[in-house]
Amino acid sequence: MSQEKPWQERVQEVALAIIDGVRSALDAQNVTMEEYRTGVGYLMKTAQAGELGLLCDVFFNITVVNNQNKLQEGTRSDLEGPYYLPDSPFVDGEIKTMEEFEGEPMVIQGQVTNTEGEPLVGAVLDIWQSTPNGKYSGYHDNIPQEYYRGKVRTNADGSYSVKSTTPVPYEIPNQGPTGTLLKAMGSHTWRPAHIHLKASADGHHNVTMQAYFEGGDYNDNDCCSGKCNEGQNIIPRKYEDGARIMDIDLVLAKAA
Repeated sequence: MSQEKPWQERVQEVALAIIDGVRSALDAQNVTMEEYRTGVGYLMKTAQAGELGLLCDVFFNITVVNNQNKLQEGTRSDLEGPYYLPDSPFVDGEIKTMEEFEGEPMVIQGQVTNTEGEPLVGAVLDIWQSTPNGKYSGYHDNIPQEYYRGKVRTNADGSYSVKSTTPVPYEIPNQGPTGTLLKAMGSHTWRPAHIHLKASADGHHNVTMQAYFEGGDYNDNDCCSGKCNEGQNIIPRKYEDGARIMDIDLVLAKAA
């Protein structure tokens, strides 16, 4: 919310712009009464299915994230997604994984600095990812929250390193109204494999990003954002000792 204008003025400004945009689209497409009623019915079904937030995130979240990126230096933010849990445990060098899910070994490593290139000591990275079969702990299949999630602190040089297993592409909920609309639009419901990272340090703005895998399926046609953050967070393919190495550096801007 803009701090330069009173709350009511800002609400009026944004709401009228949205209304004008929708009216312009209805007019430009010569939408009929039957089509309009079908659309309203679709929105009601989406709300009843509990997918209104999902629908908005799929189509609009990336635009707001990009607006924020225009105002802030440092690493570009990306979608946080619906599966973040703030109270994940701190881990010592390795994120807990489940033995029944065979997955490619992976090491997530890098450095956290400020915009002047100075290392940020004791910065916190909150990392979460899907299982090797595309599920999220704390949400799906009764997988306990301590799996595939963990927080780490940076060392004296701002570096960090943690082991895990490589995630895979997965489909967003596709049996409800959101999936139905995507398919009707000729799209799909797949997200590319990715790792979520939320970095924070005292006196600096937080950064939430997703790191994608070079050569990964759906990198160029992510159902939630089209193209993975304009390619800036696609990590080059690299292996060491049989493990996929994800070199992920993050730059945090100082808070005003």
